[in-house]
Amino acid sequence: MSYSIRYCNPEEVDKLQGFLGEKWKKNHVLSSSKELLDFQHFDATLNKYQFIIAWHNQKKEIHAVLGVIPTYLYDRNLIDHHDFWLAIWKVDKEKAEGKSLGIEILEFFYEKNKVNFIAAIGITKLAKKIYKHLGYEIKELNHYYIINSSCINFRILQIKNEKILNQVNVDQSDYTVKVVDELKDIIHTLRPVKSHTYFYNKYKNHPFYKYTFLEVSIDDKPEFYFIGRKIDSQGSACFRIIDVYGDMSRVNSLSKSFDDFMELLGVEYIDFLNFGIKPELIHQIGFSTFNEEDLVIPQYFEPFKSENKKIQFAFKIKEGEYTFFKGDADQDRPNKI
Repeated sequence: MSYSIRYCNPEEVDKLQGFLGEKWKKNHVLSSSKELLDFQHFDATLNKYQFIIAWHNQKKEIHAVLGVIPTYLYDRNLIDHHDFWLAIWKVDKEKAEGKSLGIEILEFFYEKNKVNFIAAIGITKLAKKIYKHLGYEIKELNHYYIINSSCINFRILQIKNEKILNQVNVDQSDYTVKVVDELKDIIHTLRPVKSHTYFYNKYKNHPFYKYTFLEVSIDDKPEFYFIGRKIDSQGSACFRIIDVYGDMSRVNSLSKSFDDFMELLGVEYIDFLNFGIKPELIHQIGFSTFNEEDLVIPQYFEPFKSENKKIQFAFKIKEGEYTFFKGDADQDRPNKI
């Protein structure tokens, strides 16, 4: 056989990085930063990279790759839940022998893993067609925002409809929001299952990004945490919520707390991309649903692109309901270091 399809070994990391930098995207960040590649894909317990490769036995080259990010990569105790995120999926069409090499590496993944949930976020048009053909559901992340009521000079946000500035709600409830250094170990009700260890390892221990933990509590008891980060750009800043830890089913308005937080942090707005959280709950908290006729809220900052962009994802679930956030898979990672 021309190909060995298997997981990438540590001694082949140079060839993996070379493939990513040449065939996926020129000078891709994972091709230049082994530290980031290891953080997202190296399974130290099994001493292998969570990248499936098609290795050409005669040419000693990689001709296709599929990146995987299991939830257990950040907490080994999650391994029995069988939840997986897919990342880079690429075939070298110039060298690949046979038209099905991409499907073969995906089939290898299924053969080697019991899968309850699998998803890929931020898919290309081509990937969307392939995933749809393979029976995956295709959805789009919902986009919500809160504008800083005290901001008068917007450099990141483009406001097309001035009327939305009159819709800023600063109601307050018994819930409080505060920045904390550490996450308390609380009950997490959302799926895929994520643990205190998962959130700590993925966000507190991130090698390049500094994340902020916003504790939402009532009577000094934390109900849940928003995980997000401040993004400095264009001589201004915004704040993006990228994950949630805990149980947010009972919360009321947080708009006054968020308004105070935005003024203190000096950001134009907070945005929040997710799917699976009831929109009425998000609105109750104080967020508005994004409408591209009213605003331009950039998705990309490395480099900055002042344009609206929909984030689509593909998924398969055996049972239950799942939530999706901007921090899942490889969506919130540096593009340059």
